Amino acid sequence: MSLRTKLLSVLLGLLFLASFVPLFLSKQVLHEELLAAAKREAVLKLGHMQWLMRKGLAQEGPAGLNEQFRQIGKQLDVRITYIRQDGTVLADSSLPLRKVRQLENHKQRPEVQEAMQRRFGSSLRYSETLKTDLLYVARTMEATSEIPEGFIRMAVHLSAVDKRLDGLFQQYLILFVIGLAVCAVVSFWLASRVSRAMLRMGQTADAIGNGEYDKRIAFTPAREFLPLAQAINRMARRIQSHITTISDQNRQFESILNGMHEGVMVLDRQGKVSMVNTELKNILEVTSPVGRAPIELIRSPELQGACEAMVAATVGKQSMEPAQLQVETMQERIYDVNLLPLPAESQDISAIVVFHDITELKRLERVRRDFVANVSHELRTPLTSIKGYAETLLDMGQVETEAVHAYMQVVVKNANAMSRLLEDLLQLSKLESNAGDRELGPVLLTNAIQAAWKYCQPMAEEHHVSLNQSQIPAGVCVWSEYDPLVQVLRNLFENAIKFSPENTEVRIEAEQDGPIWQISVVDSGPGVGQREQERIFERFYRVQHGSKQVAGTGLGLAIARHIVRNHVGRIWVESPVPGQIEGSAFRFTLRECSSA
Repeated sequence: MSLRTKLLSVLLGLLFLASFVPLFLSKQVLHEELLAAAKREAVLKLGHMQWLMRKGLAQEGPAGLNEQFRQIGKQLDVRITYIRQDGTVLADSSLPLRKVRQLENHKQRPEVQEAMQRRFGSSLRYSETLKTDLLYVARTMEATSEIPEGFIRMAVHLSAVDKRLDGLFQQYLILFVIGLAVCAVVSFWLASRVSRAMLRMGQTADAIGNGEYDKRIAFTPAREFLPLAQAINRMARRIQSHITTISDQNRQFESILNGMHEGVMVLDRQGKVSMVNTELKNILEVTSPVGRAPIELIRSPELQGACEAMVAATVGKQSMEPAQLQVETMQERIYDVNLLPLPAESQDISAIVVFHDITELKRLERVRRDFVANVSHELRTPLTSIKGYAETLLDMGQVETEAVHAYMQVVVKNANAMSRLLEDLLQLSKLESNAGDRELGPVLLTNAIQAAWKYCQPMAEEHHVSLNQSQIPAGVCVWSEYDPLVQVLRNLFENAIKFSPENTEVRIEAEQDGPIWQISVVDSGPGVGQREQERIFERFYRVQHGSKQVAGTGLGLAIARHIVRNHVGRIWVESPVPGQIEGSAFRFTLRECSSA
């Protein structure tokens, strides 16, 4: 049942009890009042009749008296009876004289009995003669010359009383129905108003519960509802304040989490991923990792086992120390993984997994190991030769001058190799530490090419390799330092000459792309494998082609890369050469003079 129906029912019920019940109670009181009024009126009329009889109303005897009673009774709408002391009826206004004599004795009538004792009597009863309820009043009457001593009685019809009472009751009932209808309409309007207001309050409270925290209750049906509305509005403001604080904290947390360079994974109590940051999505190269097991994202049984153990310990409320392991992804990246268990009181998450990229550290560690091994190897070979030939010269007696000269050439050659290695190491160290001031300026590319090739000319003649610079436009000017640019070109030329077959050419090209010049050194050698194209610029890294070992320090391309980077350029290799099945094209970029 709705609130409106309940209110309407209660109001109408109260109205009924407040109006109709008193009506029935007052009807009895009113009935008694009307009876009393009728009795007083009957007594008054009876007194008038007694006075008339004393004045000679019964001069014609009983027959004339009966006729007089009939006329007066008809006029007054009453029944008048005269009864002798022995109870015999002498006259009755309601009957002809012949029937009067047939009436039974009235001595035992209640009103007559009371009048005999008190000179006045009354009675309310049903008349067998007239077949209706009558109010009887009687008085004693002294004898006159025409009639004997007896009782004069008057009976009033109660139908008039009942009719009057029914009329009043009908009027009251009509007024009650009209009032009830008016009250029903007013009550319905009030109940509807309260119901609508309560419905709006409920809708507002429901909207607040569904997250619309800016909703407020602005209208109440009555002052009694004001504390409830104020309490709901205060609750909404507090909730909105708390939600705003929590949202701000969540945004800050997400900003911090997504700003981390480490990947972060959060596991729920079922061991599934419940949240990751942006960095981990980039690491895993997935868009929707939530709800999946760690092994579905990273093919590492060790990581999955560690996560399962961590989750089981957290769910089982067992103490467990943070764990650490290393994993390698499909993208050949190496990560140091830290697993941190959360307190058992946490209802939603069980562990946090942090991925720290150590690929570069591992690469640097490998470079360091290679550096130590290569430097040891590169220095040991010429030192062994120098030591051996020097000891031979000491042990020899008189020998031919040509043999001494040959031995000394070997010593000088190996000493020069050691010197070049040390020079390259010092230059590379200087470039990596950005030591020395760079004085950039306009440099004609053709001048730098000629200077670099002149240095490489003996090696080129030995390998029967020539230079083709027909693709260099005249007057190409780049923004650079002259000597470092010559060094880059010389290192690239030497590298190309070493790997080019005999009777081939090394081609140098220059192509402009806006304010940038792209310079390429192209050879016809066996090329560089895809996996080696990034590592080829590392120090001491050498490409192996079968069992052939090419002489050199292994630092030329590393030096070239650092010089180009210091000139805000880029260097890379393409192999095979586009449009061919072999060969390598080493390309680097420099700014044009006018754009510097």
